[in-house]
Amino acid sequence: MIYALPAVRELGGAAGALLKLELDVPLRDKSIRHPLGAVQLNRKMYDMLAPLLSAQSYIQRLEVHERGGAVDYDLDSFRDAPLLIDRLGISRWYFYMFGLAADLSRPWLTVEPDRAYAGSIVVARSFRYRNLALSHGFLEGRGDVVFVGLRDEYEDFKRKVPSARWVEVRDFLELARIVAGARLFIGNQSFPYSLAEGLKVRRVLELDPGMPNVVPAGEHAYDVLFQKQFEHVVAKLLAE
Repeated sequence: MIYALPAVRELGGAAGALLKLELDVPLRDKSIRHPLGAVQLNRKMYDMLAPLLSAQSYIQRLEVHERGGAVDYDLDSFRDAPLLIDRLGISRWYFYMFGLAADLSRPWLTVEPDRAYAGSIVVARSFRYRNLALSHGFLEGRGDVVFVGLRDEYEDFKRKVPSARWVEVRDFLELARIVAGARLFIGNQSFPYSLAEGLKVRRVLELDPGMPNVVPAGEHAYDVLFQKQFEHVVAKLLAE
């Protein structure tokens, strides 16, 4: 959803967008290990998204879409198009469908940063989209490392970075404020990184070489494939 927002902003124009999200749409690819199980979006996830989406100036109103109801633009239409969705950059998929262009180097999310994390390295690493050539172990001893994500992801991360602490959030506005306030964000191609990309914070993307469909744009943004590159980029950003 977050990568669709540049298109939503363009489509809504000066009046702003009425954004409708449909619940419990089945996943098409049953082989995917998805945090919501067999659906794309459930009520709990909608309720976590709502505060963040409603806070954006270009979204006039947010509501649940009733299946079969009329819409002006179907943001799911790319799923039936001959697009290679393992590449190209997710935000651009919507440009292809609706004949749009937008400057992806500009922020498309706005939140008040949580300054309590100004000295923290905030990390997210889902089990899906991992680059198995990369280890986060070098972050141990680098200061306050905060993990945001699911509990089992955190327990796995702690094996490499034992001092890392876990922060569980109430909703995604709270998560976005943490990401916005952090000294540095590191993530793979999971939801928290989309927030970092939308906010245009100092960020490092762990790129999955098998599905490179997230493309960082703008300043202070790096995607990494190799361990030596990963450690160099993190050291560089922390020194700035």
